[in-house]
Formats: sequence, C-alpha cells, structure tokens
Amino acid sequence: MLTPRRRHLLILLPLLGLVSCGGSDTATEKATDKATSAKVTIKTFTFAPDPLRVPAGTTITFRNLDKINHSVTAGTREKPTPSTFDHVLPEAGATYELTLDEPGTYAYFCKFHPGEGMTGEIIVG
Repeated sequence: MLTPRRRHLLILLPLLGLVSCGGSDTATEKATDKATSAKVTIKTFTFAPDPLRVPAGTTITFRNLDKINHSVTAGTREKPTPSTFDHVLPEAGATYELTLDEPGTYAYFCKFHPGEGMTGEIIVG
C-alpha cells in the first residue's frame, strides 16, 4: 500500500523529468548562440582578438571604438581581396557584421592605417 508521501513522489517524478528536459533545451540554445556569434573590437589602432577562431557560419561583429575611420578589408596590404569583404566603419560605435561559411584562414587589414595592429586573421574551421 502506498503512503501519502509515496503517492506524492509518484506524481512529482514525471513532472521533474519535464522540468529538466526544458532546462537542457535552453542550455543548448544558449551554447548554440555563443557558437554562432563573435566580436572583434577596433581600439587604439588594433583589431582584437587576433587571431579569431570561429566555426563556419559564425556571424562576426566588428565594432569601431576609435573616433576615426577604419576599414575591415579582406586580404593583405600586398594582396588585397576586397571582393571577399570590404567595409568602412566611419566613427566610434560603428559596426559591421560578417558571416564566413567556408572553412579557411581569412587575413584582413585596415586600408587607411598601415600599423601592425591594423591587420588581423580569422580562422574558420
């Protein structure tokens, strides 16, 4: 014979299973969101982080924190490939979103400023 306490447990156990299932879906969604977005900041004539490693399909948001124009231009100064991507971020707070679906290494630079910090690399894998 079931005591009142055991009856309550029999009723609650299936409900606890539903709660834990719902929680894991939310955790999976949050992990997926983190995996599909990344940020690069431009501050004091430097792209950071560099290099940036992301999975294919990640949306990368570049944010200019300097008060002057910068660009995010594919390739190197010696061999630019602006047809891959090329965008000007005109002032502090300006952003640019880029999604790279093909695995590989993507070099980029600022076409306005020749300093060492004004180059970067995205590794998509």
